[in-house]
Amino acid sequence: MFAVAQARFELYEPSYQGYMAIKLVLPQKKMAENLVRKAKLLAEVEKEYTQILSLGNGDFGIAALTRIGVAYNDFSKALFDAPVPQGLTEEQREIYQSELQNRAFPIEEKAIEAYEKALAKSRELHLYNDWALTAQDKLAQFKPSEFPELHKFSVIADDPFSPGKTATAAEAPKPTEPTTQLLKPTLARPSV
Repeated sequence: MFAVAQARFELYEPSYQGYMAIKLVLPQKKMAENLVRKAKLLAEVEKEYTQILSLGNGDFGIAALTRIGVAYNDFSKALFDAPVPQGLTEEQREIYQSELQNRAFPIEEKAIEAYEKALAKSRELHLYNDWALTAQDKLAQFKPSEFPELHKFSVIADDPFSPGKTATAAEAPKPTEPTTQLLKPTLARPSV
Protein backbone atom coordinates (compact mmCIF):
# COMPACT_ATOMS: atom_id res chain seq x y z
CA MET A 1 0.00 0.00 0.00
CA PHE A 2 2.90 2.35 0.68
CA ALA A 3 4.09 2.23 -2.93
CA VAL A 4 0.60 2.77 -4.34
CA ALA A 5 -0.05 5.69 -1.99
CA GLN A 6 3.31 7.22 -2.82
CA ALA A 7 2.69 6.86 -6.55
CA ARG A 8 -0.70 8.51 -6.26
CA PHE A 9 0.70 11.31 -4.13
CA GLU A 10 3.40 12.01 -6.72
CA LEU A 11 0.89 11.69 -9.55
CA TYR A 12 -1.26 14.42 -8.00
CA GLU A 13 1.64 16.81 -7.45
CA PRO A 14 1.24 18.64 -10.81
CA SER A 15 -2.46 19.32 -10.09
CA TYR A 16 -1.57 20.65 -6.65
CA GLN A 17 1.23 22.86 -8.00
CA GLY A 18 -1.03 24.14 -10.78
CA TYR A 19 -3.68 25.02 -8.21
CA MET A 20 -1.16 26.81 -5.98
CA ALA A 21 0.15 28.83 -8.95
CA ILE A 22 -3.21 30.51 -9.62
CA LYS A 23 -3.25 34.01 -8.13
CA LEU A 24 -6.07 36.50 -7.83
CA VAL A 25 -4.84 39.57 -9.68
CA LEU A 26 -6.37 42.57 -11.35
CA PRO A 27 -7.86 43.50 -13.77
CA GLN A 28 -11.24 42.45 -12.44
CA LYS A 29 -12.04 40.16 -15.38
CA LYS A 30 -8.77 38.24 -14.91
CA MET A 31 -9.40 37.96 -11.18
CA ALA A 32 -12.90 36.57 -11.77
CA GLU A 33 -11.54 34.00 -14.26
CA ASN A 34 -8.78 32.96 -11.87
CA LEU A 35 -11.24 32.71 -8.99
CA VAL A 36 -13.42 30.29 -10.98
CA ARG A 37 -10.35 28.27 -12.09
CA LYS A 38 -8.96 28.16 -8.56
CA ALA A 39 -12.29 27.00 -7.09
CA LYS A 40 -12.59 24.27 -9.74
CA LEU A 41 -9.04 23.05 -9.17
CA LEU A 42 -9.52 23.11 -5.39
CA ALA A 43 -12.37 20.64 -5.77
CA GLU A 44 -10.17 18.43 -7.98
CA VAL A 45 -7.21 18.61 -5.59
CA GLU A 46 -9.41 17.69 -2.64
CA LYS A 47 -10.92 14.77 -4.56
CA GLU A 48 -7.48 13.47 -5.57
CA TYR A 49 -6.02 13.64 -2.08
CA THR A 50 -9.18 12.10 -0.61
CA GLN A 51 -8.59 9.11 -2.89
CA ILE A 52 -5.22 8.62 -1.16
CA LEU A 53 -7.03 8.36 2.18
CA SER A 54 -9.00 5.39 0.91
CA LEU A 55 -5.76 3.46 0.34
CA GLY A 56 -5.22 3.07 4.07
CA ASN A 57 -1.57 4.15 4.28
CA GLY A 58 -1.09 6.26 7.40
CA ASP A 59 1.94 8.26 6.27
CA PHE A 60 0.42 9.34 2.99
CA GLY A 61 -3.01 9.75 4.57
CA ILE A 62 -1.54 12.35 6.93
CA ALA A 63 0.29 13.93 3.99
CA ALA A 64 -2.93 14.06 1.95
CA LEU A 65 -4.94 15.63 4.79
CA THR A 66 -2.22 18.22 5.30
CA ARG A 67 -2.18 19.02 1.59
CA ILE A 68 -5.97 19.44 1.62
CA GLY A 69 -5.58 21.86 4.53
CA VAL A 70 -2.86 23.81 2.74
CA ALA A 71 -4.99 24.03 -0.41
CA TYR A 72 -7.99 25.40 1.50
CA ASN A 73 -5.73 27.72 3.46
CA ASP A 74 -4.27 29.06 0.21
CA PHE A 75 -7.74 29.72 -1.19
CA SER A 76 -8.94 31.57 1.91
CA LYS A 77 -5.72 33.61 2.03
CA ALA A 78 -6.14 34.49 -1.65
CA LEU A 79 -9.62 35.85 -0.87
CA PHE A 80 -8.44 37.75 2.20
CA ASP A 81 -5.55 39.28 0.24
CA ALA A 82 -7.38 39.85 -3.06
CA PRO A 83 -6.75 43.27 -4.57
CA VAL A 84 -9.56 45.78 -4.53
CA PRO A 85 -10.56 47.14 -7.94
CA GLN A 86 -9.83 50.80 -8.56
CA GLY A 87 -12.58 53.35 -8.82
CA LEU A 88 -14.56 52.23 -5.77
CA THR A 89 -15.60 54.65 -3.06
CA GLU A 90 -14.41 53.96 0.47
CA GLU A 91 -17.81 52.51 1.35
CA GLN A 92 -17.78 50.27 -1.73
CA ARG A 93 -14.25 49.12 -0.86
CA GLU A 94 -15.40 48.13 2.63
CA ILE A 95 -18.40 46.25 1.26
CA TYR A 96 -16.20 44.49 -1.32
CA GLN A 97 -13.63 43.44 1.28
CA SER A 98 -16.34 42.38 3.71
CA GLU A 99 -17.92 40.15 1.08
CA LEU A 100 -14.57 38.52 0.30
CA GLN A 101 -14.00 37.91 4.01
CA ASN A 102 -17.47 36.37 4.35
CA ARG A 103 -16.53 33.92 1.60
CA ALA A 104 -13.03 33.28 2.99
CA PHE A 105 -13.97 32.36 6.57
CA PRO A 106 -15.84 29.10 5.76
CA ILE A 107 -12.96 28.06 3.51
CA GLU A 108 -10.50 28.81 6.29
CA GLU A 109 -12.58 26.60 8.59
CA LYS A 110 -12.18 23.73 6.11
CA ALA A 111 -8.40 24.22 6.23
CA ILE A 112 -8.47 24.06 10.02
CA GLU A 113 -10.64 20.95 9.89
CA ALA A 114 -8.20 19.21 7.53
CA TYR A 115 -5.21 20.08 9.75
CA GLU A 116 -7.09 18.78 12.80
CA LYS A 117 -7.93 15.53 10.97
CA ALA A 118 -4.27 15.11 10.00
CA LEU A 119 -3.19 15.51 13.62
CA ALA A 120 -5.96 13.22 14.90
CA LYS A 121 -4.92 10.53 12.41
CA SER A 122 -1.29 11.01 13.42
CA ARG A 123 -2.15 10.47 17.09
CA GLU A 124 -4.49 7.57 16.33
CA LEU A 125 -1.85 5.72 14.31
CA HIS A 126 1.10 6.87 16.43
CA LEU A 127 2.74 8.22 13.29
CA TYR A 128 4.65 11.44 13.86
CA ASN A 129 6.14 12.53 10.57
CA ASP A 130 7.03 15.82 8.91
CA TRP A 131 3.53 16.16 7.49
CA ALA A 132 2.02 15.94 10.97
CA LEU A 133 4.47 18.62 12.10
CA THR A 134 3.48 20.80 9.16
CA ALA A 135 -0.22 20.35 10.02
CA GLN A 136 0.55 21.27 13.62
CA ASP A 137 2.54 24.35 12.59
CA LYS A 138 -0.28 25.50 10.30
CA LEU A 139 -2.91 24.83 12.95
CA ALA A 140 -0.87 26.80 15.48
CA GLN A 141 -1.36 29.87 13.30
CA PHE A 142 -5.11 29.58 13.84
CA LYS A 143 -5.13 28.27 17.40
CA PRO A 144 -2.02 29.57 19.15
CA SER A 145 -3.43 28.84 22.61
CA GLU A 146 -3.61 25.12 21.76
CA PHE A 147 -0.09 25.07 20.32
CA PRO A 148 1.95 27.58 22.31
CA GLU A 149 5.37 28.54 21.11
CA LEU A 150 8.12 26.79 22.99
CA HIS A 151 10.27 29.05 25.09
CA LYS A 152 13.85 29.22 23.98
CA PHE A 153 16.55 29.99 26.49
CA SER A 154 20.15 30.85 25.89
CA VAL A 155 22.40 28.37 27.57
CA ILE A 156 25.59 29.74 29.04
CA ALA A 157 28.17 27.19 30.10
CA ASP A 158 31.87 26.70 30.38
CA ASP A 159 33.28 25.52 27.09
CA PRO A 160 34.92 22.16 27.87
CA PHE A 161 37.12 22.45 24.78
CA SER A 162 38.60 25.82 25.69
CA PRO A 163 39.40 26.19 29.39
CA GLY A 164 38.51 29.61 30.74
CA LYS A 165 36.13 30.37 27.87
CA THR A 166 32.35 30.62 28.24
CA ALA A 167 30.12 29.53 25.38
CA THR A 168 26.51 30.36 24.63
CA ALA A 169 24.04 28.11 22.88
CA ALA A 170 24.41 30.16 19.70
CA GLU A 171 28.14 29.41 19.61
CA ALA A 172 27.81 25.74 20.41
CA PRO A 173 28.12 23.29 17.53
CA LYS A 174 24.78 22.01 16.34
CA PRO A 175 24.21 18.34 17.14
CA THR A 176 23.40 16.10 14.26
CA GLU A 177 19.78 15.09 14.24
CA PRO A 178 18.92 11.41 14.10
CA THR A 179 17.22 10.25 10.96
CA THR A 180 13.75 9.27 12.10
CA GLN A 181 11.80 10.08 8.98
CA LEU A 182 8.95 7.73 8.39
CA LEU A 183 8.45 8.88 4.83
CA LYS A 184 10.58 8.57 1.75
CA PRO A 185 12.82 11.58 0.96
CA THR A 186 10.30 12.66 -1.69
CA LEU A 187 7.95 13.47 1.16
CA ALA A 188 10.31 15.73 3.07
CA ARG A 189 8.63 18.45 5.06
CA PRO A 190 6.99 20.68 2.51
CA SER A 191 7.80 24.30 2.16
CA VAL A 192 4.15 25.25 1.77
